[in-house]
Amino acid sequence: MDIQLLRPFFALTPPSALEFPSNYSPTEINDFLINSILQNSHFQRYPPSDQYQRRFWKWAIETLEQLARSSGGQEACLCRAQNQEKSHFAIV
Repeated sequence: MDIQLLRPFFALTPPSALEFPSNYSPTEINDFLINSILQNSHFQRYPPSDQYQRRFWKWAIETLEQLARSSGGQEACLCRAQNQEKSHFAIV
C-alpha cells in the first residue's frame, strides 16, 4: 500500500489525484494511515504544510466514510482515524 498512498503523500500529490487501493478493507487502510503517516517519524519531523494536511485528511476521512458505508459500516476504524487526526492537529 505504501507505493499507492505513502509516496504520493510525501510527494504532496493533490488528494484529488489519490485513490485508496481497492484490495484493502477500510480497517486496513485506517491502520495504514495511522501507523505509516500519523506515527511516521519523518512526517512528525518534516510535516507537509498545514493546508496540505487539512486537504489530505479531509479527503482521507471522507473516502474512508464512503468505503465504510459501502462495505457494511465499519465505524470503529473511522473514529480511530478522526481521533488521531484531531489529536495531531492539536499538537501542530
